[in-house]
Amino acid sequence: MNVIICGSSTQIEQIKRCLRTDITVCDSFDATKDDSTVTDSVFQDAVYIADEEQATFLKKMNIPDSSIIRYDWFPQTYFENPIEGFSDKHNALMLGMSHSQCAIDIEELSRLSGDDYCYFKESAPSLDLFLHKRFFEKLVQEHAESVHNLKRVIIEIPYYIFNYDLSLFGEFAYTKLNYFELVKDYHHLMEKPEAKRKINTFKQYWDICEKAIYEQPKPRKLPGYLIPAKRVYHIYKAMRNDDKVWREEYKKTIRENVNIWEALIADIRNNCPCAELFILVMPFNPAFRISHKAQVEQCRKTFYSCLGNIEGLTVIDEFDFVKKSSLFQDHCHLNENGGKKYTEHLAKGPLS
Repeated sequence: MNVIICGSSTQIEQIKRCLRTDITVCDSFDATKDDSTVTDSVFQDAVYIADEEQATFLKKMNIPDSSIIRYDWFPQTYFENPIEGFSDKHNALMLGMSHSQCAIDIEELSRLSGDDYCYFKESAPSLDLFLHKRFFEKLVQEHAESVHNLKRVIIEIPYYIFNYDLSLFGEFAYTKLNYFELVKDYHHLMEKPEAKRKINTFKQYWDICEKAIYEQPKPRKLPGYLIPAKRVYHIYKAMRNDDKVWREEYKKTIRENVNIWEALIADIRNNCPCAELFILVMPFNPAFRISHKAQVEQCRKTFYSCLGNIEGLTVIDEFDFVKKSSLFQDHCHLNENGGKKYTEHLAKGPLS
């Protein structure tokens, strides 16, 4: 495959650092600049890595859309594999979303558990039940014996989980295409004609890069005198949150997710016959709980209705557990201090 990078000198160097080691760049240039250079650089069978500005000039050169990898379409998509790192040393598994990903220190949880449990955390932002099931299946395919020997499985899910399908969440779903590519199943995304071009472009992007071209921004550290103002702002944002999964009810999604949930539990029972099974509902910001009381109660009702009566299932519902907004970074994610306290609480309390 001939790969040509289009962009400024800074962009070109950044993109080169993200390509797989077996990919050879046959040329690079700034398509917005020198026409003679552009003409000399055209390959009929090449793929061009470009952003919107560069792609506009490439189209004027009659380069087809199918040959242009628009990496700027995926600014929030990263290449993390949630199950990478699992091994036979792990005897306890946590499946979860960003709530547990950012808050629970899995190494500390293992340390506090003594010799009883060595946890692996398969938690990542925005995973729905469909993806949890697919990633668990992938884990079984790759580590059948180790999965069989698990002593404990914890599923961290929020109240809205049955009302949520990532593949139906519009543009937001495109920020998480790495999940669907890893499990080789794009669920309902492929039903949308307008999604096919983006998915095909992402597959090309995925095939030639070993990491995302856009780097995740590092949070800026605030001076001490601004921290109180930031806390007030986070409380305000928590109270104003308008996520559709809390506000609207998707009956078709709920019905489908109940079937997925039952199949996931059956898979865990079949493949981890000796494992204790837990459901964990993580704490949410008290400002959110108060301001969204009606939506929370409706989702809570749906949640427990859909869980069903599963023998041997222990539900650890700690949605209301944390009383201080200062321990949260937003409406649903504990901050560093909150995460430390909560990890210790889990190890010495519900999971002891």
